[in-house]
This record gives sequence, C-alpha cells and structure tokens, in this order.
Amino acid sequence: MADSTDYLLGTFRQLISPSKDEASKPKPRGYSARANEKVSKQFASKPRNVQALNKNWDIYSQSEVPFAAVTVLTYNIVGDWKIRCNNADVQAKIEKFCYNTDFNTVLIDVVRDCLVFGDSFVEKVYNKAHDLVELRVRDPRTFQKQVDDKGDVVKYLQVVSTTDGDYEVDLKPEEVVHYQLFSRPDSPYGLALLDPSKDTILRKTLADEGISAAIDRHGYPKFHIILKTPQDLTQNFRHLQRLIQFLQILETSTLKMKLLRLSLLKSKH
Repeated sequence: MADSTDYLLGTFRQLISPSKDEASKPKPRGYSARANEKVSKQFASKPRNVQALNKNWDIYSQSEVPFAAVTVLTYNIVGDWKIRCNNADVQAKIEKFCYNTDFNTVLIDVVRDCLVFGDSFVEKVYNKAHDLVELRVRDPRTFQKQVDDKGDVVKYLQVVSTTDGDYEVDLKPEEVVHYQLFSRPDSPYGLALLDPSKDTILRKTLADEGISAAIDRHGYPKFHIILKTPQDLTQNFRHLQRLIQFLQILETSTLKMKLLRLSLLKSKH
C-alpha cells in the first residue's frame, strides 16, 4: 500500500489555500525551458498532442493490463486516508467540505488522470460570497496551460469541441488547480505512466491481433459446400450446423462437399 499522506495533504492545501497576491509572489530571474520558446528549442520538447492523449485513453479503457495497473495504483494512493486535527471545529469544517464536494471521488479522478494523461485539472467553483463550494475535475484533453517566460501561469484555456464548432473558455490561475505526478523539464505538461510503455503495448496488441487472424485463417479446415436445391439445406441442416463456423461458401447448384487442404489454399494466393 503506497504512503499517500504527503500527496493528499499537498492536494488539499492547494485547493483550500488562498492565492498569493502579486506583491508576495517571488520574482525569479531565470527562464523556464517549459515556457520560453527560444530556450525550449534546446530541449527535446513535444507539443501537446490531443490525438496522443486520446490514444492513451483508448489503451487504458480497452486493455486489461493497463487498466488494472492504473486502477490498482490509483486506489493505493487515495484508498486509505484520514483527517486529523487538534482543533475539533477546524476538523469538522474540513470534513464537511470533503463530504459536500465528494472529495474522495475527486482524488480518485485526479490520480487516474495523472497516470493516464500526465495531468489533471480541477476547477474551483465559488458562490457569490466567494466561498469555495464545489470541485470539478475537467477533461485534461481540453486544457492548455499558458505561462510566461519565467514559468508563471498566465491563464488556463479550455477548448471544448462541439457540433457547432470549438468553444474557448479562459480561466484565471486561481480558478484551476493543475496536478501532475511526473513532470517534464521541457514541457508544462506531465508525463503519463502509459507513455514509456505505449509502443510496447501497441506492439503487443498488434501481435495478438495477428495471431488471432492467423489461427482463424489457417488453424481450422475450410469447407466448400454446394447444395443442389434449397431442400438440401433443410435435409442437411443439422450436419451443416456443426460445420457453420468453418463454412466459406454456400451455393445451390450441384451437391458436393470436400475438404480443402492447406497446401491447396496456399497455391491459390
């Protein structure tokens, strides 16, 4: 069981802590390779690729081994945690917040998205009194992170595709919390758990499909059955039913059935 205490504490602090004002923010002098285009050219950087993220989701949702690995890791991280506080009133408020926002489900989605896509984005929803009342995990494939040359977040851009076209939503830095488990030095986006194994998984899938096709093509005998009249189909129905998985052609001219040898099939192709 993974020790998830530090991760959960950090997650909760990011959600409930107030944003730093501009005066209190540190002012770094260095440049971020993740943000500055001129600097990032010196690194092996890759642009955000929505098609690649969609492929990650397909691998996760359609392959039993990646799905099991991601699921086990996700629940190991967030499956067992407790709130402890010396102040009973504060603990009660935190517990109420977690209950009202279904915080455990939020954590599960956050960790899963980090493992599958490399990133997770949570929108903080406030009421008119500016109280944090809801947490909404957004689709990471729709988010773009815009940062300045020092690496500070300028804004988050969400691009949602619909039948009527693409819609863009600008979100302030204080409205979104961005998580990643494995950061990259050349990109503001994280590295997914599936990325290093993607080629291996795709090769295995292709090999499995090839083996299945080879068994289907060459592993069973092929029959060519010709029926003289439609009545022959009724008379031989039970016999044909046993062979139905092997049938290639069914005709009604002359009554004849023979087993095609594999060598004969190869010579025709």
